[in-house]
Amino acid sequence: MSKLEELIAELEKAAGPSRDFDWRIAQITNLPEVWPETAFWPPFMAGSKFDKAIPLFTASIDAAVALVERMLPDWRIENLCEWDHERLRERGPWMCDLVERGKDCLTGKSAKCAHAPTPAMALSIAALKAKLSQMEA
Repeated sequence: MSKLEELIAELEKAAGPSRDFDWRIAQITNLPEVWPETAFWPPFMAGSKFDKAIPLFTASIDAAVALVERMLPDWRIENLCEWDHERLRERGPWMCDLVERGKDCLTGKSAKCAHAPTPAMALSIAALKAKLSQMEA
């Protein structure tokens, strides 16, 4: 299992946002505008300028949308919503679908997060799954 697959699996089990997950998303996606030049993610640097440079991918919808825009410029958010039925909400109330721009989920690539505790986490998980599908193609 790759580091990206491990991170996705851990995020899918998470109870809520985590700064540790934000650091790991930054490291795995290797986005130059959000990742400091250091080659490691030092959680002991909480509150430092490096910590402040990493967006709150798991807590902020704006940061999660920016992640999609930077990492997946040819994809769009098809759906980001809360489950209405209580039985569906038990595993996490939020879901997200991403699809390739100009295509629907039947003719293009898609990525889905079926359950997450926050909308930002649902969007981040779907984005990481989309990135994984690109890497596997």
